[in-house]
Amino acid sequence: MNALAGEFRHTITATDGHFGAAGRIGPGVNFTLVPPPAGKGGLLYPLRLAGLLRSIAPDLLVTYNWGAFDAVLAAALDSICPVIHSEDGFNPDEVSGLKSRRVWSRRLLLNQVAAVVMPSHTLEKIALTAYKLRPSLVHWIPNGIDPARYGPAARERWRAEWGVRPDEFLIGSVGRLAPEKNLGLLLRAVAASGLAGMRVVLAGSGPCRAELGALAAQLGLGARVTFPGFLADPASCYGAFDLFAMSSATEQMPLALLEAMAAGLAAVCTAVGDSAEILDHPGWPAIVAPGDLEGYTRALAALHADRKLREELGARNRARCIKAYSLERMVGSYRELYRTAAGS
Repeated sequence: MNALAGEFRHTITATDGHFGAAGRIGPGVNFTLVPPPAGKGGLLYPLRLAGLLRSIAPDLLVTYNWGAFDAVLAAALDSICPVIHSEDGFNPDEVSGLKSRRVWSRRLLLNQVAAVVMPSHTLEKIALTAYKLRPSLVHWIPNGIDPARYGPAARERWRAEWGVRPDEFLIGSVGRLAPEKNLGLLLRAVAASGLAGMRVVLAGSGPCRAELGALAAQLGLGARVTFPGFLADPASCYGAFDLFAMSSATEQMPLALLEAMAAGLAAVCTAVGDSAEILDHPGWPAIVAPGDLEGYTRALAALHADRKLREELGARNRARCIKAYSLERMVGSYRELYRTAAGS
């Protein structure tokens, strides 16, 4: 929306009633926030959403993830407008497998929309094989970012704010503190490594905050783990890290990984979604099997011990990000798709 400011006008509703992301919309964007209808989860909710859509009369409806699927149904009830549906991951209840009711819903409804956007090849394959969508509907558009916003300029400021000494090795993670992120694996690996002077920053908020704090205390990490909470614009904080860590049980195309790459950081990631492909298949120690505590611990120790390796991987990651995941490429793909679907 920010990159396409002036080209489109947006009317936005959030089916869960949470509009916090509106604070990140730039000043040049023409948008209106509309409260969602009451009764989410009820049988009549799609009808109420259809009424809201008819009153707005959009040229195009863009829906995002399973939480907005009622709106896909609402638009289909009366052929209100073309729909572009995007998905970039799964809820915690689908980490171990897809729910058959949701699969059938996607099969029935998504074959009727104008386009379906998947940012990862893993999701693209699921769309074609599990959801059985027509190949012409499915568009792979990888996430993109502006590398110029990421770098080490604010390193000392962030480390001072978090109480991290210059000689301490700082592992950083940025994202929701949610079950599917499996951040307990990261904390257990840090504890199992037995390495002195290793600190962890888990930037973000979410339902696992108290649980992770208790686990850190139980593992004897205590003050070595910092929870700075949600960061509205975390771009400058990556430069404070010595290593980026992702321990998720499920991901598709994690934006935080791209941000860490843009900042020139080495990363250790679980082999979920497109993570290995995003990093250009670097192998161990950058990629570890999901849930592998021993492997993750060894990877942290190896990257902690080898500064030259971290620098080589960091430089490779930044070059890869600039070449393959530019903001301009992503924005151009969405612009073309929106205009085609809306008939403009």
